[in-house]
Amino acid sequence: MAKVRTGSIASQLVRRIVLWLLLTWIVVLAAVYWHTRSHVYKLLDAHLQNSAMLVAKQPLEELDDHKHWRVEDDDVRDKRLQSIYQVWYKGELVARSQGAPTTPLSDFAHGFSDSYVNNAHWRVFTTKSVSASD
Repeated sequence: MAKVRTGSIASQLVRRIVLWLLLTWIVVLAAVYWHTRSHVYKLLDAHLQNSAMLVAKQPLEELDDHKHWRVEDDDVRDKRLQSIYQVWYKGELVARSQGAPTTPLSDFAHGFSDSYVNNAHWRVFTTKSVSASD
């Protein structure tokens, strides 16, 4: 016995077109989301790299005889936007921002890495000071 179709050809066509348009929009929105996300991460990485370069250019002598000093981050309302930094010299932590751990955030290899401190994810950029000889 033949299967009986319900609905007219026009209603079937409309359903197929709507389904096709819906799937197309889902694919387009997903592509835009991933593309935008990729560009935002690249922008944030560039900002992190620029900040690290600015810190690296500070003379080591200005760090108060290699004692720890802190920069207050009271202006950062959203803790997800907070940045921390560490300055290491000959294996010793000589400067760090408020909230930065006393253990290294990376393995000291130049470039980007990811670190987890106190169950929080941090994007890390490591660089060597231009004036650093070792």
